[in-house]
Amino acid sequence: MTDFRSLNVWQKSQALSLSLHHRLDARVCAQFAPGMRAQLLRAAASVPANLSEGCGYGTDALMLRHLAVAIASASELENHLLLASHLGAVRGDQDGLFRELTEVRKMLYGLRRAIEQRRRGSSPGGGDRPAALPEPG
Repeated sequence: MTDFRSLNVWQKSQALSLSLHHRLDARVCAQFAPGMRAQLLRAAASVPANLSEGCGYGTDALMLRHLAVAIASASELENHLLLASHLGAVRGDQDGLFRELTEVRKMLYGLRRAIEQRRRGSSPGGGDRPAALPEPG
């Protein structure tokens, strides 16, 4: 079983989530799109949360399922971040946030690919063995 805190993708997605908490202007969000801030922060928190939950199960099959949810949440986050950005609700370097999000998404895909490759190389039913999740290189 892998400690999720050791995964670079978890660290980066957690940092992005925390950054968004400090960079969103709650007044602008409330004025133009009530509920948008909460939904954006939920999507951001869902990425590292699904990584940690997937690691907790200790199987490749369940980790892949939670990676799929994390990838979907990253796409949802991008949509909400685009809206917030266009509405002027994001303070500071918006391009930097999008670069961070793109990096996280690439890392999620890389981790998924590494687990899928390991599963193809393992014996039948290998998805039920404890997962030592490799970080894509």
